[in-house]
Amino acid sequence: MTNLLVENIMKLPVLQDHFEIVKEINQYWKTDVLMGLLQSIAKQSNQQAAAFQLPGNTRWQGKLNTLDSNISNKIYMQQAILEKDCLPEKSDAETTKKYKRMREIILNEKYWMKILEL
Repeated sequence: MTNLLVENIMKLPVLQDHFEIVKEINQYWKTDVLMGLLQSIAKQSNQQAAAFQLPGNTRWQGKLNTLDSNISNKIYMQQAILEKDCLPEKSDAETTKKYKRMREIILNEKYWMKILEL
């Protein structure tokens, strides 16, 4: 019953749109290089970055885990974007565009407030 309720709630356009952004961010940071960067930043404060989760097709818990992993890594993502060069030296236009989009979202407090509302 809960599974169907959460699934129906997540289909609301305002929630679905924002959840798609969360998934996009999690997918971006799942690469070995960027996840290693986050782990390195977390290690500096004797912490460990959470593994980024992506939802499965059928379980509502996957959606919650996706949100939780995004929120748990907020500080590390922001530090990485501000302090480290997350963009490879020889980046193509598409990679640069994606990086700029991620940077804009991750540094936007409205994004984080919206996630906490989800």
